[in-house]
Amino acid sequence: MILPRFLRRFGWCTLATFVGALNTVMQYCTGFLVYIALLRRNHLIGKYIDEEIPSTRANDYGKSMIKKLSAFLTERFGSGFDKSSLYTYARFYRLFPNIFQTLSGNSFLSWSHYTLLIRVDSDVARPYCEKAAKVNALYEEIVVGNQTSAMPAFSLAKSGDVSADVSAIVEASKQDAVRAINIALLRRNHLIGKRIDEEILSTRANDYGKSMIKKLSAFLTERFGSAFDESNLYSFVKFYRYFPNIFDSLSPKSFLSWTHYRVLIRVDSDVARPYYEKEALASGWSVRDLQRAIHSQYYERLPSTQSGGVPALPQGIAPSKDPLEYVKNPFVAEFLGLPNPERPDETELEQAIIDHLAQFLLEMGKGYAFVARQRRIHTEKKDYYVDLVFYNYFLRCFVLVDLKAKKIEHQDVGQMDMYVRMYDERIKGADDSPTLGILLCAETDEDIARYSVLKGNEQIFTAKYKTYMPDETELRNEIERQKAIFLLTRKDEND
Repeated sequence: MILPRFLRRFGWCTLATFVGALNTVMQYCTGFLVYIALLRRNHLIGKYIDEEIPSTRANDYGKSMIKKLSAFLTERFGSGFDKSSLYTYARFYRLFPNIFQTLSGNSFLSWSHYTLLIRVDSDVARPYCEKAAKVNALYEEIVVGNQTSAMPAFSLAKSGDVSADVSAIVEASKQDAVRAINIALLRRNHLIGKRIDEEILSTRANDYGKSMIKKLSAFLTERFGSAFDESNLYSFVKFYRYFPNIFDSLSPKSFLSWTHYRVLIRVDSDVARPYYEKEALASGWSVRDLQRAIHSQYYERLPSTQSGGVPALPQGIAPSKDPLEYVKNPFVAEFLGLPNPERPDETELEQAIIDHLAQFLLEMGKGYAFVARQRRIHTEKKDYYVDLVFYNYFLRCFVLVDLKAKKIEHQDVGQMDMYVRMYDERIKGADDSPTLGILLCAETDEDIARYSVLKGNEQIFTAKYKTYMPDETELRNEIERQKAIFLLTRKDEND
């Protein structure tokens, strides 16, 4: 974990001094992580130039290509890519070819150090100067520890287009730097929250604890700015309480941004919160996506929660295979922008979905891809048309959606049952799982849930759509009503 020796050294400090020192070192740590990303970028660019240009081209032609590459990169990314810098990167790679294979995180010098070292011609004197420079690099040893593992080495992809490949290296280095800075920020906030929780809130009377936080906030705000107001300090505490082992259990690639975690700590449910966290990681949700999911009670609308179960937390690239985790009821579609949202016809509803397909797929859930609109199923007797067809690559199955701008009727269920059977027989591939059908309707019905072919059916589902975002109470009541209807479709124990 970052800063282990630092924490021991500052264990005697007052909390205010601790936070101040932590913030200072966090700023230094951020800078250090950024220059490791800079070293990686320059090393890879140098490797690419050395292998792709001078080593395979005539000298004059190689110089011409370097000149063109420099002009292209400077125009796109700004300074730092003039001809002199590109030759410096190539020399850096030649003189330190295995630097990221043989050095630990606390053994890197800065790029400025290496620009001086590559001017040393002697292969004996150069490594001596490098080691001598590291002897006094005290802060690197204290701050970095094992942190460079937070930045995975990006690959040297070669497409044959030098400009495009080097541009990809530059972009990848930026992403690595941003990721490393985010991790440093999360660690700082987590450590501050831990210290406040353990030394103020857990050991002091409530009023006295509030008074101390107020004083601490005033001190830190005066010294470091608005990032340490009272609201943020309490957010740090909640972050620590809700995610106490976050740095023990997650890999460097598995962190959301601090803004994501600020949203997550507002979720009171200890069951829903980790689900939203894992879902945001697995699906790549933006902060806005996460906010909408929480506000629309995404978790509570899953049939798997309505049946009394708990959805499996997403696990990387191998999510649950339970279809109940890929259907929502009710279905909130406030984003459609219908001209007559109270009474849309099916044609308007279908067109609005196509016009807002990205948002519709997000509401559908993870793993969905659009396949077709008005998909024709041909038989010897006649042709049939399914409103919308999707494919879920996690479930490995087709998902048929039939739109009904009215209350569901038993004929609708029978029609969807036929579509699903026909799709399984005539279109589904040998490796595909059984087709699913979703009837998206203006209103569901208890009798149909109890007495139609929906009863005990594992392939057909009904969901009520809403063309506006209900308030929390209305949505909760609707979820409870749809939960009761959904449970009617499940087989009784005596069946």
